[in-house]
Amino acid sequence: MKFKNYIDNNYFVIANCYFILGIVLSLLVILLNVNEIYLALGFIMLVIIIMLMLHFYGRSYRFIRSSLVIRIGFFKKKIALKDIKKSYITENNRISYATSKKRIGILLKNSKQEIFISPEKMDEVLIKLINSTGGKKKC
Repeated sequence: MKFKNYIDNNYFVIANCYFILGIVLSLLVILLNVNEIYLALGFIMLVIIIMLMLHFYGRSYRFIRSSLVIRIGFFKKKIALKDIKKSYITENNRISYATSKKRIGILLKNSKQEIFISPEKMDEVLIKLINSTGGKKKC
């Protein structure tokens, strides 16, 4: 089962302004064609911005067999459902995989690592996480 990522309006506006500004500046450098170094720099900036856009907008969460797979752009993180100690809904601004203020926190058993995700259908994902960890709801 695949879930799309939810993006808050604040994150969406800030990211779009950043990407649009970067694309415009890259295209200006390419179109003005001052010299070869700036032309190469413009193309490099454009490639970096496109990769960052894929990283920001290409997020999804998928349950495959007995694991949760977090996909962000070209990267994947696989979390075994048996390794999840606690899952809950929280609102914070910590740096994480989540792109919204309201997010699901996942605490792993073997480490003190806490992972935050922000799927569009938070209730469905949380129910799936709770059911897969033995039905123990911890808040």
